[in-house]
Amino acid sequence: MPLTYRAAPLAGACGDPVYVAELARTILTGDTQVRLEILTPDGTIERENVVHVKGSGAGTASSSISDITLARTGTDSVISSGDLTVTVHHVLTAGAAPSSPHLTDTWPGVTEAQVMATLTQPS
Repeated sequence: MPLTYRAAPLAGACGDPVYVAELARTILTGDTQVRLEILTPDGTIERENVVHVKGSGAGTASSSISDITLARTGTDSVISSGDLTVTVHHVLTAGAAPSSPHLTDTWPGVTEAQVMATLTQPS
């Protein structure tokens, strides 16, 4: 899952426009996770990613994220910005991937991809 960092906390990470834009971009372009870098007093070190994510798309991302509306539906966060809606699933389950653009992940001991987020927008 893409992460962003801020100088001050936000009320909810799913309401961060940078996070939402990066999540949508990763889903729409079929991108994967970034390197895990940690800044220490001795410099930056890189750690191995144990969670591997993959977007289902193969295109480009052109969505502009501005005014965000955030709602909870059961165990999901539903993020809306303009004509874009991203649903982040907080309880993951394996199964058939949805037909809509989505983000899946795997980690040690979990070989069947879990759907983390789905995206809808007009075609």
